[in-house]
Amino acid sequence: MKRFYEQYGAAHEKLRQAVAELPWGHNLLIMSKIFDFNARTYYIETTRQFGWSRNVLLNQIKAGAYERSLVEDKTHNFGEVLPAHLAEQADEALKSSYNLDFLGIGEPLKERGRNNFPK
Repeated sequence: MKRFYEQYGAAHEKLRQAVAELPWGHNLLIMSKIFDFNARTYYIETTRQFGWSRNVLLNQIKAGAYERSLVEDKTHNFGEVLPAHLAEQADEALKSSYNLDFLGIGEPLKERGRNNFPK
């Protein structure tokens, strides 16, 4: 509890509210794995927004979702043509790259066309 207070006691009210909405295990996971305040804020807000389970949160942390969100440049007009809540969901759904590290594939694979399947 002391560590929890030290981490979030002086945080902005909006962040404290988001932290309070997450299960205790999610908060412990974020505090133990993420040390950068901006990255913590990202994972807290995103977990709350999309309702990530603890396993999904852990996979997102391992995959570097915060770092990818900083470098990936998505171009679209969702904010101009959709309501705010739908624009955020559409933006999150639009991925310019996929991270499939969780599959554990060690060798490069080529995508096969439909006609290349064995008969």
